[in-house]
Amino acid sequence: MKILVTLFALTVLPSLGSAALIDRGNGFIYDSDLNITLLQDANYSFTSGYDDDGRMNWYEATDWVNQLEYGGYSDWRLPSSANLGVACVDQNQDYFACPDTELGYLYFKESDSLDIFFNVQSYQYWSGTLYTTQPISIYYINFATGYQGLNGYSFPSYAWAVRDGDVAAVPEPESLYLFIGGLVILAGLIRSKKA
Repeated sequence: MKILVTLFALTVLPSLGSAALIDRGNGFIYDSDLNITLLQDANYSFTSGYDDDGRMNWYEATDWVNQLEYGGYSDWRLPSSANLGVACVDQNQDYFACPDTELGYLYFKESDSLDIFFNVQSYQYWSGTLYTTQPISIYYINFATGYQGLNGYSFPSYAWAVRDGDVAAVPEPESLYLFIGGLVILAGLIRSKKA
């Protein structure tokens, strides 16, 4: 019985913790603070063969994320910078550091957990948020420095796909049946040893 409890603790309980970044498997990372799911591969447009190096202008990045189907989901988007507060945007500076955007929060508040991702580029990532007073400018974040600013549409930057909500990866039925079958056999072995 102790073995069954240990197996349960090792397989189920880690997903119930209070960590902000939770690996849901199958390339999904859930951010419980922001209630978004990010692709674990931060340069998936390159890895998937969609782009030669992953750096795209904003239109190309938007097209890529809008057509993306991954893990059975097609509602991916570019990260939002919509929550920028007045304290973050100083009109006298071209660059600012702010945790109030989705990738800014990831960079500044969860930086000690970034190793859960791979292919994170030390360069600029597009947001999906246009600067309202200059509609030809889009917010970005530089993952080498954390600085955020504005770029024109044609500037080549990376794209990181996110979606709203939690995508809790469900095990394939075959894997689940094997796991349950193994537990049943293990329980039978334990009972037979006691008898």
